Amino acid sequence: MRFRNKILVSIYGVVVSLLLITFFIADRWMRSRIEATFGAELQTNASTLAVLGDLQAEQLVRSCTVIAESPRLRAVIELGDAGTAEQLAAEISNTTVTDLLLLTDAQGRPLAGLLEGRKTVSPFVGLPTVEAALQGTPSTDLCALDAQPYRIVTAPFRIGSTVFGSLTLGYRIRVSDVLTLRRATGSDVVILDDARVLLSNVPEAEAQRLAAAFVGVAGARDASTAPAAEPVRFVSGDESYVALERVFGSGHGHTRALRYLLAKPIGRALREGMQPVRDAFVFLSLLFLAVTTVLGHVIARGITRPINALVRGTAEIARGNYDIGIDVRGRDEFSDLAARFVAMGSALKDTIRRLAEVNADLVGRNKDLDDALNKLREAQEEIIKNERLAASGKLAAQLAHEVNNPVHNIRSCLQTALTRLPSDVKGRDLIEVAHEEIERMSRLTRQLLDLYRTSIVREELSPVDLGEVLRDVLALVSNDLRECGIEQHLHLASDLPRVDGIADKLKQVFLNLVLNARDAMPEGGMLDIRGHCDGATIAVSVTDTGTGIPREHLPKIFDAFFTTKGKVSGVGLGLSVVYGIVSLHGGSINVESEPGAGTTFTITLPVTQHAAA
Repeated sequence: MRFRNKILVSIYGVVVSLLLITFFIADRWMRSRIEATFGAELQTNASTLAVLGDLQAEQLVRSCTVIAESPRLRAVIELGDAGTAEQLAAEISNTTVTDLLLLTDAQGRPLAGLLEGRKTVSPFVGLPTVEAALQGTPSTDLCALDAQPYRIVTAPFRIGSTVFGSLTLGYRIRVSDVLTLRRATGSDVVILDDARVLLSNVPEAEAQRLAAAFVGVAGARDASTAPAAEPVRFVSGDESYVALERVFGSGHGHTRALRYLLAKPIGRALREGMQPVRDAFVFLSLLFLAVTTVLGHVIARGITRPINALVRGTAEIARGNYDIGIDVRGRDEFSDLAARFVAMGSALKDTIRRLAEVNADLVGRNKDLDDALNKLREAQEEIIKNERLAASGKLAAQLAHEVNNPVHNIRSCLQTALTRLPSDVKGRDLIEVAHEEIERMSRLTRQLLDLYRTSIVREELSPVDLGEVLRDVLALVSNDLRECGIEQHLHLASDLPRVDGIADKLKQVFLNLVLNARDAMPEGGMLDIRGHCDGATIAVSVTDTGTGIPREHLPKIFDAFFTTKGKVSGVGLGLSVVYGIVSLHGGSINVESEPGAGTTFTITLPVTQHAAA
């Protein structure tokens, strides 16, 4: 990222951070104000709800008292006739459009009862208003009957100061009444019987979650709870609420008094209240970003212009233009830095000129030193190889001396046993296996002796035709190569001179390399042998398209007893013998290989001195 862009990003980051902090503070402040406002409104709503309840109760008491003064109704109650009381109760229910009606005698025994048009008296047992009316006092209450909330009122039948029965009227609180309270208070209304939802202006599932969350936070409240309880803040689902509980009635039977739960959603009000703030925040954010973009470009340009000039100047110095001038105006740190860069370029030019003079003298010396080091490295590697070969030769002599005689004796004994035993005798196959293993040990001792003679014994050399040697080797193995699916090619220069050497030893060298190439191409391939003369040496290369040699094995392939084959007729002495024979002839052997791409062995031998002369 360019420096100018970094400055702009930094300014943007500061501005956006300040705006976000401001928005967060406004959100927290608005939330606290909404909670406080909702708490005060809920207190007012609860008081309003209590006043409305008192007014409704007063009107119901008057109506019920007027009905209880009916002479016909008094006469029926004085007679205590249940049948007549039921007929009269049905007439009164139709006339007054009540949802609940109950007539009792002076002992509180029901004479007739109607609940939603059904004749029943069992839900009315223990109504607290009846007990109060039999004491001569009209009363009202809120209670739950058959899982429905009712507002009931009871008035006594009396003559003078004597009470001889009671009349109870009730009106079920319906959803329309709850919606009226919702409009009057601006709050969600839930009517609870203990923890059970009876009515609500919100869907039933939401009302259940709302009630459960409130009860879990505020705890269950009994009838003695103060009417003006403190508002409670809680979370229901994805919304947070402020709620206030208002208890009405004294309960009925085993039920608790009815509770009105008034709740206001904070999140909804916060979203509505914060919408203008959010719009203003977006507008101010865009305005601030536009202003800071302009200011940032001006500031960044004033800073990056001299920096760009310094960058261009240093690039020219890096390309070798040490006389470059850096145009940075002013009297600040950048102009001072530019002047120092110009001075540094001049000093660097002088230093490079002096170093070039010194380097010209060192180049020749370094070249001679590199040549000497390369020759020393090659001589050291040759010494190490010769030491390994000499050690292998010494070991071969000791093993051959200790093993050859007993192996020869055992082989003779086994051969004699095989000639004397009939072909079908039991156990002859075991002797044949033993004879084969002794033959293999005999070949091993011969290989060890060849390694010893190659590294120690110096034989007399004579001129040898390499072309003839190579043709003899291919003639020996051509049938075997064809059976293995290997295609063979021999390319020799027409004027190939002779070399000083031992023909049998050289045949052994190339035969070993050809057999190794065959083993490296189990699925078939191509064997290519080429020979050419390069002045005083002849180079012969043997190339196969086999599996190749891993790079980590290349330094060890000429070591005695090293092999990577899974099954061989020896113990890894073939290439050691090859190396020893080539060294005996004053030549060198080199190998190049890539796993999966094949291997090339190149043998270099000096041309015979007679041919050179």
